[in-house]
Amino acid sequence: METQKSVIDSLNDLLRDNCDAKRGYRKAAEQLDDPSLKGLFMSLSEQRDNFKKIIREEILSLGGKPQVFRQVAGPIQDAFARPDLLLTLNTVEKTLDGCLRIEASDLKSLKQTLALYEVKESTHQVLTGQLESIKLTLSDIKGLPTETEAALNF
Repeated sequence: METQKSVIDSLNDLLRDNCDAKRGYRKAAEQLDDPSLKGLFMSLSEQRDNFKKIIREEILSLGGKPQVFRQVAGPIQDAFARPDLLLTLNTVEKTLDGCLRIEASDLKSLKQTLALYEVKESTHQVLTGQLESIKLTLSDIKGLPTETEAALNF
């Protein structure tokens, strides 16, 4: 039973991280004038909102209670907290790359941690699907360093 609680706690941590990412990307979209960048950040915000829904469903399927994060602020929101940092495309790309690497690294760590437990296959599928989505976004960003992609493979 303690293992199940640990898995649910880990998924709630991921839920919190997705709340941070959703709000951070939305905040960035609101600060930018470039329509393509605005669209990219809105798309990422919507993707993270979708991730949240999937994780909530998984927590419920495990018999847990999804936490509600109304005022969460984390590294993704912090990255976009200052509009003056988003003045050039180069800065936007670097900031976005850093944010996505944070997310992918967190997901990778969580997936590896959960691999130690005996959990439902659906939990692993949820994590793998989200990790792959983030990795695809990373690879689409211009100028992505090859070592970043290599670091995310496992």
